[in-house]
Amino acid sequence: MTISLETKPAVRERWGLLTALVAVTWLAAGLVEFLVSAAVAGLKGHPLAWPKLLIGISGFWGLAALLTPGLVWALRRARRRPGRWRPVAGQAVVFLALVVVQPTLHTLWMNATLWRHPLSVRFLPLSIPAWIANDLGGTMLVYLGVLGAVLAWDYQRRYRERERAAAALELEQVRLRALVSEARLETLQMQLEPHFLFNTLHAISTLVLKGESRAADEMLSHLSRFLRLTLDRAESPTVPLADELDALDAYLSIQQVRFGDRLRVAMEVDAHVRAAGVPNLLFQPLVENSIRHGIAADPGAGTITVRARPEGDRLTLEVEDDGPGPPDGPAPREGIGLANVRERLERLYPDAHEFTLRHREGGGTIARVRIPLRSARPGPTSPTA
Repeated sequence: MTISLETKPAVRERWGLLTALVAVTWLAAGLVEFLVSAAVAGLKGHPLAWPKLLIGISGFWGLAALLTPGLVWALRRARRRPGRWRPVAGQAVVFLALVVVQPTLHTLWMNATLWRHPLSVRFLPLSIPAWIANDLGGTMLVYLGVLGAVLAWDYQRRYRERERAAAALELEQVRLRALVSEARLETLQMQLEPHFLFNTLHAISTLVLKGESRAADEMLSHLSRFLRLTLDRAESPTVPLADELDALDAYLSIQQVRFGDRLRVAMEVDAHVRAAGVPNLLFQPLVENSIRHGIAADPGAGTITVRARPEGDRLTLEVEDDGPGPPDGPAPREGIGLANVRERLERLYPDAHEFTLRHREGGGTIARVRIPLRSARPGPTSPTA
C-alpha cells in the first residue's frame, strides 16, 4: 500500500543567526549611547570629545559583541549538562568568568587607547576588583541579555520541535488507521469470495449428483470466467461500474444455469455512470440475497432488476426482485454477504453512504446503495485520495 503523506523536516536550530542578532543588538546599543551622549553634551553646551567618546563607548559594546559568540556557546553547553542543578551551576560559572573577562579587557582597551597609564604586572591582580566594580552593571546587562536570548531561542526551538513531533505522531496515526482500514477491506473481500465459491461449488456438486453433467460443465465455465474477472482486480477496493457489471454478468450466467427460465434479469444502467467507481464485488451479494429470498423461495419465475443512475453528486445502485421476500416478523439476521457489503461501505465511504434493504410493494425486496459519484480508485486505499 502506498500512502502519499509528507513529513515536516526537522527544526533547524540556527544558533548562528541568534548570535549575529545579539551582537548587532550590542552594536546598536553602543550607537544609541553615543548619540544620546552627544545630544546631552550639545544641550549643555559642553565641548564634545568625539574620539574619546567613540572609543569609550565602542570599547564596551564592541567588546560585548565580540564576546557574544563565546558566551552563547558557553551558555548552551551549560544548559545541556545533565541533572537538575548542574545547568544552573554551569550558568553561574559562565557569569563569573564574564564578570572577570569583560571588565579586564575593557579596562586594558581604554588604557591602551586613551589613558596610556603604565600598568604594573605586579599590581594587576589588585586592580582587577576595581575594574570589575566599575563595569559590573554593564557586564550583568550583557550577561542577562545573552542568557535571555538563549532561553527564548531555545524555548522557541523546543516549541517548534514539539509541534513537529505532534504532527509526526498525528501523521503516523493516520498511516496506521489507513493500514488497518486497508487490511480490513482485504479481509472482507477475502471473506466474500470463499463464501460465494462455496455456494457455487455446492450447486455444481448438486448438478453432478443429479446427472446433469452438461449443466455442471457450463456452470464451471462461467465460474472460471467470474474468478478470472475478480482475481484480475483483487487489489482494487473500487472498480469502474462497467467492470463490476461484467463480473455480475458472469455470476448471473452461473445462476441462469441453476434456475433456467425461472430467472429473468433486467438491466437499467445509465450510460453516463458506467465509468463511476463502485466497491469491488458489490452487486454479487445483493443479487445473491435476491435469489435466496426471491427466486429460490418461489417455485415460479421471477425477475431481478439491476439499476444504476446518477442523482446529483451521488450514485444510486439498486437490486430489486419480485419474489416473496423475507418472511414477516422480526427482521432476519443479515448473512455474510450483506454484512460484508455494509462494513465495506462504511470503510470506503464513512458517513457518506446509504444502504437500505426494504420490502417491495406487491412482494419482493429492494436493496439500495447510495455512494459519492466519483471515479474508481485503481489501487489500494490512501488517506489522501
